[in-house]
Amino acid sequence: MHRYLLTLFLLLPLSLEAFWPVFYEFGEEKRIFGPLVSFSKKEGKKEKIIRPLFLIHEEKALMFPYPLAKFSPDKSYFIPFYSATKEIDRSYFSLFLLFYGREGDETFFGIFPFYGEMKNRFGRDRIGFFLWPIYGVSEIKGKKKENFIWPFFSLYSGKETGYKVFPLYGVREIEGVKKSRFFLWPLIYLEKKDMDTEDPYYSFYFLPFYLSGRNESRSVESYCVLFPLYCYFKNREGTKESILWPFITKSDGKEVGISIFPFFKHLVTEEYEIEGILWPFLYTKKESFFEGEEEIDVRFLILNRYAKKGEETFFNVWPLFGYEEKKNTKSFSLPFLFPFRFERIQSLINPLFSIVEYKRKDDWRGLNILYGLYTDERKGENWKKRFAFLLEAKKEEGRTLIEILSGLFAIEESKMRVFFVPIRRGQRGTQNVP
Repeated sequence: MHRYLLTLFLLLPLSLEAFWPVFYEFGEEKRIFGPLVSFSKKEGKKEKIIRPLFLIHEEKALMFPYPLAKFSPDKSYFIPFYSATKEIDRSYFSLFLLFYGREGDETFFGIFPFYGEMKNRFGRDRIGFFLWPIYGVSEIKGKKKENFIWPFFSLYSGKETGYKVFPLYGVREIEGVKKSRFFLWPLIYLEKKDMDTEDPYYSFYFLPFYLSGRNESRSVESYCVLFPLYCYFKNREGTKESILWPFITKSDGKEVGISIFPFFKHLVTEEYEIEGILWPFLYTKKESFFEGEEEIDVRFLILNRYAKKGEETFFNVWPLFGYEEKKNTKSFSLPFLFPFRFERIQSLINPLFSIVEYKRKDDWRGLNILYGLYTDERKGENWKKRFAFLLEAKKEEGRTLIEILSGLFAIEESKMRVFFVPIRRGQRGTQNVP
């Protein structure tokens, strides 16, 4: 029985008459059992949602439970148990510790940690292992790294050579480009990079007593003494100093400001201005300027926010209400329990608790109170008002219609309906009326 109902909700087209609270329409959205099940069409794509199961069904895609799982012909996953992708020249499948895939004409497989090889995964051209952590190997852009009893012993070959005996000593080198060494990691670290340029960069760390870095021309320079007691940074754009980082920082140059965490913060650059009081908990404001467009983001007590970017506006006072405006749409919800701007999660959670909804798109606008108990919709000269299943009045194409008990009785200018049977007004008897 439950499978039949689920199939009905997800697959069958709906042509039901409104019968609140079992079924009602609000704009382009059809809803069943209040906010629990909804059918809509967004940007040309059909979408079905079942709450509170975190289930979203799109054309060729099912997300359940969202955002942990998605199932579609091209990409599927159920974090952390299952993953599958399929493209024209490559594919990948994993289930628990088993995986296999294809890269062009080559295939690979593995069972972690016993044996396996994979290609173009996790930012590497190739990854292999045998009885991990006894042996592992990875390759990227001609550089090869082999691990023996990871993380204690490593060998580097190819474009980068070296070895590591962790944590005692290690050395890595790309000839003529970069060389680094460590002793008793992470206490002592030395590095020289950008050796193939006119301005190589040197780094030396002796944690936590002294850390330094600079280029040959000293246009970029930094050092820390008894980190995080005092640090100094300099580059071509300015300087920054910190005492007991991150509690006290001061910057000059293209970025000018001071921060005494968490009491006060004020930073100004050519692109943005940031200010905060008891930052980031009580009040923060960021005003950005990019290509002539102003962007404002204000937060109060973390969960309350006002944001404006071009034609887009978002404003909420948690948990009382939320308002959003973008392009040609506006929406208002009361209350508004999920205050963060993740559209998918908002569409799953907020409708469960919103007793008042107001939406506007192009010339359509609608008001929904108590999960469809009362709705009021208008589009141009057309309008529709509904009170549960008891009474509905609407005007479409110049004709006015009043329905009682979800169409059991109805009346308009030229006809009426009694027990769903149409009757021409002013004539005796009954007949079907188109």
